[in-house]
Order: sequence, then structure tokens, then C-alpha cells
Amino acid sequence: MIKTVPAILVLVALGLFLTACDGLWDSVPLRSDGDVDTPSPDICEPADGAQLGHESLIAHAGGGYKKWTYTNSLEAMNNSYANGFRLIEIDLIETADSNFVGAHDWPQWFRQNGLNRRSKEPTTSVFFEYPTKGGFTPVDYLMIQKWLVERPDAILVTDKVENLEYLAANTVDLDRLIIEVFGFNKYVEALKLGLKKPMLSIHDRSSLGSDSEILLFVDSWNTQYAAVSLDALQSREDLIQALIERKVCIYSYTSNSESEMNERHKEGVHGFYTDFYVPGHWKKTAASEQ
Repeated sequence: MIKTVPAILVLVALGLFLTACDGLWDSVPLRSDGDVDTPSPDICEPADGAQLGHESLIAHAGGGYKKWTYTNSLEAMNNSYANGFRLIEIDLIETADSNFVGAHDWPQWFRQNGLNRRSKEPTTSVFFEYPTKGGFTPVDYLMIQKWLVERPDAILVTDKVENLEYLAANTVDLDRLIIEVFGFNKYVEALKLGLKKPMLSIHDRSSLGSDSEILLFVDSWNTQYAAVSLDALQSREDLIQALIERKVCIYSYTSNSESEMNERHKEGVHGFYTDFYVPGHWKKTAASEQ
């Protein structure tokens, strides 16, 4: 005997389904006709065919220097540029006097300098009293901008900056800034402030949103750049393939394995953050040796 489902239960189920759909659309900010669009990328077409070109590798935290990583130092920046890198990533954190300096995070900075964690961040002048990890020259945003002016083909990549207004107001050339942003709303905020190259950060399945939410956002805003963890390349293969099909410029972090990068590059991942890897067809300095 077949039992019929009461109409009330059908209506309840339908209501729950429509509520879930409404939640999906409400959680993803969609572009309207009056909103600014994402400019087309100008560095995502490989210059060297199947090889990793100068637009495919990002010098992670300034790049590895004299066996040190995460120095975010002037020496690391200079060395990476001399090696052929044109995309240089620097971690930026805010000081007590509202400046931005090159370091990964304040707890790490306090530890590496043998200081007790204070109630608030140091000022810029105190920050410059201490060399970076490895004993090198620290940098702030003004120094980085001067460095970029002297090297007109270099591009700064950064992340974790919540104060996007600062970047918009203090960047000499917004065409030469790629800012990794965490969350849909931060991406939209970056665009509306005139930051031309926001890069959507994608981690594991617990972050940002579901695959369908991410693709809905990407399609709506014509998203051009995405920073994807190596773990997410494996755990979210369907999403990554969909992004590649949409010609999103994907940079994955962080790898120093030539075989891994070449394999993923052939699959459609555009580029990688790296510490020490310098392709054989690039110039390489002794300071890059691990």
C-alpha cells in the first residue's frame, strides 16, 4: 500500500528548500549594473609557453635569501629581482602609528627579537630598531613604493591587510599591486576603492564558501585572480577545474618543488608562490642557494 505524503509536509519541505536558496544568494554579494567591474588581467598569459615564466612565480615573503625564508627584507627583494622575479610578495602588518611594515605577524616578530608580547604593536621607529629574521634590513610601505618606482617592471603582491583604504591612498601605481583578500565582501571593497587586482583567497572547504557560492561570485564579478593553497588544489579539484575553465589566474602557495609546479602548471594552474626555486632558464644568484 502506497502512503501519500501530507500536503503540509510537502509545503514545509518546499519552504526549507527555498529558504536555503535564498541563503545562498544572500551570502554572496552579486554585481549590479552600477558596480565597478574587475579589470582584465595583464600578466596571466604565459610568456614562455609551457615553461614557468616571469609572470608565473611570486617571490614568497620577499623570496628565500641565504637559506632564510620569511625575511620580508630589502636584501631578499633585491636578490629576487636580480634572479628574474618580477612579482614580489611582502607580508604587511600595521604598526601602532598606522604605518605598514614588512613582517608576517606581530607574535612572531616579538619572539624572534626576544621581546615579551606587549599590549600593542610597536611604532614604526621601534620596528626599525630590529633587523629582520636572519639579520637583514626591514622595510615599510614607503620603502617598498620607492623600490617599485626604481624598478618599473616589478609588481607587489601582499595579503592580510584589513585597512585597504591605506593601500589605495599610499600606492604609487595601483596597476602594480596584487592584494590577496579574504572573503567576498573584502574583494568587493577592494574594487570599489580602486584596487585593480584583488586576488580571492581560497583554502579548504571550511573557508569562504561552497564551490557553487564561489563560482556564483566569480561569474558575477568577473574575478580574474585567485590564491589557492596546495591542499585546496587536491581537496577542491572540481572547483579548481571550473576556475581554470573560466580562465581565472590561479596562484598556488607555497612550493619549492620543480616537478610539482611544472605538473600543476600543465594542468592549468598559472603560477606559484615560492621561496627558493628559480627556473633553470632564469638568472640565479648564489644567495638563492638553500
